[in-house]
Amino acid sequence: MNTDSKHPRDGRRRFLRLAATLSIASVAPRWTWAALPDLAGHTMGTAFRIRLGGDVPVTRLPLLRRVINGALDEVESRFSLYRPNSELAALNRAPGGVVQVLSAGDIDLVRAALAVRAESGGAYDPFAAPLVARWGFGPGAHAMEPDLAVSPALLERVRGASLEIRDGGVIKNRADATLDLNGIAKGEAVDRLAAILSTHGIADYLVEIGGEIRCAGSPTDDGANGWLVGVEGPGGRLVSRVRLDRLAVATSGDFVHYFIRGGRRYSHVIDPRSGLPVDHGLALVSVAAADCRMADAWSTALMVMGPDAGFLHALERGIAALFLARGASGPQLRRTPAWARLEANA
Repeated sequence: MNTDSKHPRDGRRRFLRLAATLSIASVAPRWTWAALPDLAGHTMGTAFRIRLGGDVPVTRLPLLRRVINGALDEVESRFSLYRPNSELAALNRAPGGVVQVLSAGDIDLVRAALAVRAESGGAYDPFAAPLVARWGFGPGAHAMEPDLAVSPALLERVRGASLEIRDGGVIKNRADATLDLNGIAKGEAVDRLAAILSTHGIADYLVEIGGEIRCAGSPTDDGANGWLVGVEGPGGRLVSRVRLDRLAVATSGDFVHYFIRGGRRYSHVIDPRSGLPVDHGLALVSVAAADCRMADAWSTALMVMGPDAGFLHALERGIAALFLARGASGPQLRRTPAWARLEANA
């Protein structure tokens, strides 16, 4: 008898954990992780955490907490598909051919998402929300139909969608175009928090939202630059360690949200080009980049491309990426030279 099951849709597993929590004494022998100033809470359906290195007076934390919470509320008010009154939800309800005014920063984020769509050949697609919902994930999801088919009309709705950036806003080419920035907005939120910390004169920090991380400086003053970050694979097994300073890391994987039907496993990672969940044996991709939003988007794109095409794409473009694939003899790790250099410094 077949058993159907599905993991929860809300939230996203934290693929990344801080190496300091693994009791790696060589990182900082004179401090404990719990002793660092901590700002934490919930946002975007997941948890966020900020760790401050150096000598940040505790008296500064209340102000920082207020500013950070305000920034996170603003991001959600703009980009959340779960809030019917968000700017993105309003854009998706708008008719085609009409200018929807956005702030300069939001237009820049949309432009970045469209650039990754083009550069990845559609492996990352900010218009893929209807396909994600079709398979039972994300807002607007509905029950699976028995044949698990994807209609040509639905594929055309995604493939044919586009935006024109003009006059301080964006214009959808068709009314049913649905923009979903979940694959880049969490990284954008991390970048915005990092910018706030820098503006307040804080040079040593680690920002994490749901496993997306950006670091600067160091947690200690012992001469070791950067923060040690570990990448977790299936089962919580540590598969890589990198040292980050003024860098971000994001991870996409297929082993957290999925359902099983007829003995087959269907991942929440959907290939917008075919409309189907990925089924190429790749368990996760981690990407390191100068900013978190690009690491976020490219980890998704490379995950969709698969273990061979994705690795070649990252290799040709000098992307720091780690690939973990399932093999007959066990997990198989591949890393681009740029990622290997980060590991060498860890």
